[in-house]
Amino acid sequence: MGRGLALLVDSVLIIQGWVPPVQGEGESRAFIKVETDTYDFGRVLQGDVVTHDFMVFNIGTAPLTIEGVRPY
Repeated sequence: MGRGLALLVDSVLIIQGWVPPVQGEGESRAFIKVETDTYDFGRVLQGDVVTHDFMVFNIGTAPLTIEGVRPY
């Protein structure tokens, strides 16, 4: 798996696990929803480049900012 893809997959998994605080009355919050957090590439030969787009949505009422994403 390429480093860029690994970073993307790790980022999505980190984001998927994030739970927003409870929204108070009149309070705007961002809330992230990931359409699917996994994708099976099947068998991939070493050195092959594979890609997949993960659909990420902000279903909250405030702008969504994704910060501090790091690969493992």
